Amino acid sequence: MRSWLMPFTRISAILLVLVCSLKHGEAQQYAQLSGIITDNSTGYAVPYASVTVPDDIRGVSASEIGFFTIVVKPLDTLQFSALGYKPKLYVVPDTMHDDLVSIAVSLQRDTIELDSFVVYPWPSREDFREAFLAYQETQPYVMQPIPGIRGKELIDTVPKPPSPIMNPISFFYDEVVKPIQWRKPKRHMVDELPEWK
Repeated sequence: MRSWLMPFTRISAILLVLVCSLKHGEAQQYAQLSGIITDNSTGYAVPYASVTVPDDIRGVSASEIGFFTIVVKPLDTLQFSALGYKPKLYVVPDTMHDDLVSIAVSLQRDTIELDSFVVYPWPSREDFREAFLAYQETQPYVMQPIPGIRGKELIDTVPKPPSPIMNPISFFYDEVVKPIQWRKPKRHMVDELPEWK
């Protein structure tokens, strides 16, 4: 009986070793990548810069002091970008030995100079002159009294709350406990507090 089980146990053992080795090969090493994003020319932090992994459609924003942290895997491509700066790419190396990795990223300013222009509200000076001379001041809105309601100095726009409904416990406290407390003789209070030296 054992002779026909022998090939199956050997095959199952080989399959078990292959499956375990494949699972071990598939396991990816993740790391937490942290760092500070700074300006290339001044060395100051770049606040609220974006750190994205375009392949995985995920990312984070740096803090106001330029600090960021993100979980990455080897060979991920990170894109650092901020308003007014050129985007920068960084490829995570596959030779990471630590779970915590720190980097410093410096972004280069991206300035675009536009031609100067003047904005005119009217097409010509003559149109402006005509509009200026035709201008008539409008009267400010004044609230007039509403018929059937008191005069405007007595108009109350804030609605009054409805009459309070007494809670039995509040009623008992206000009508019984408070008067008893006020009738009790008060302890003599100290006129001055001691000075701490």
